[in-house]
Order: sequence, then C-alpha cells, then structure tokens
Amino acid sequence: MAGFATEVAEAYREGDVFLDAGQLPSPRSGPGGPARMTDTDDPSIDSLAAAWLELERRSASDPTFSIEPAREASYRFEAAILGATQEELRLAWEAARQTQAGNEIGSEEWVHARSVSELLRVEYEASRADGRE
Repeated sequence: MAGFATEVAEAYREGDVFLDAGQLPSPRSGPGGPARMTDTDDPSIDSLAAAWLELERRSASDPTFSIEPAREASYRFEAAILGATQEELRLAWEAARQTQAGNEIGSEEWVHARSVSELLRVEYEASRADGRE
C-alpha cells in the first residue's frame, strides 16, 4: 500500500508523469474484491486511500508540490468508495489494519498506515449506517 502511494507521489514530485483524472489507477473489480491486488491489478481501495493521503501530506508540506495530484487521487478514492459494497469496505479496512500492524508502533510508516486505517474504518461505519449492502 505505501509502495503505491510513494510511487505515485514520487512520479509527480519528479515530474516523470503528468496524470489527469482519467489516467489515475482505478479500483479493481471482480473476484477477490477491491481490497486484494497483485502486481498486474489496479490498486485496491486501501491503496487508493494511501496514495491520496500521501499526496495530501506532500502537497501540504512542500509548497512546490502541486495540489492537483492529491485532488485527482481524492476523486478516484471517492469513486471507489461510492461504488463499493459494505463488505468491500470492510475488507479494505481489514487490509489497512494489517498494513498498520506490520509496522513498528509509533514509526512514521505506522502513523501513515493508521491514518489510512482510520479513514477506511469511518467509510465502513458510514456504509453500515447507510444500510449499504
């Protein structure tokens, strides 16, 4: 998850790519749900969340880093959330929690993974309140 976010953010920062909304990766659909991915699949919901939050952090801390990549990533994340079932959101939250658990408590990576986990927890809880299936 962090690898995807870092890759997207680094590409923007270094000017290697220029992405518009239509070129950002979309969440994977099909068997296995959006919380699972391989090297050849599109990013999962948790990867999209991590990428968006990483780009937001970078644009907030680096005045030379454009807000546009974060804005486009937020659109892609929103589309993934709106199109996800309650179960897909639960799986994305669980995947984010596993990523968080794989990092040393209190480390920068853990803090970033925690922000993704909490974002997805809120989205999952909201889907339950909505009665989404």
